[in-house]
Amino acid sequence: MWFGFDLVDEGLISPDALCKAMRRQMRFRRPIGQLAIDAGYMTLRDVYEVLALQHETGRPFGKLAIELGFLNREDLGLMMLQQNAEVPDLEESLVATGGIEADVLRLWLEAYRMRISCPPEDFTEIIAHQDLNGLTPSTSLN
Repeated sequence: MWFGFDLVDEGLISPDALCKAMRRQMRFRRPIGQLAIDAGYMTLRDVYEVLALQHETGRPFGKLAIELGFLNREDLGLMMLQQNAEVPDLEESLVATGGIEADVLRLWLEAYRMRISCPPEDFTEIIAHQDLNGLTPSTSLN
């Protein structure tokens, strides 16, 4: 996601385009409660119990489900990984929502990769997982 801010800073997309793409990503993100039901870890009644407590306390669903004994940390971690895997990449969402043309984005990403001194095979992995925390076009992975 961080490279999205760089796209805004460089004037290639608007802040609204970034928000629209991120909203699109969130529509694909299934709630942990739904994933827990689908995996057979929780019933609908269990999920409602956690949601009611979450409403009262404002605490995260996963932490409450663990405290109530519905989930363990490993199950929650796996569901969070699944949740993230189902979300389309920011690049895909930017193009799909009309925030930027695919060719422009591809060229910018290639230049970005070169600026952070990242081999193509590593960069593909980084972008696929949106693991650009702290990286900007002027920083290096070394």
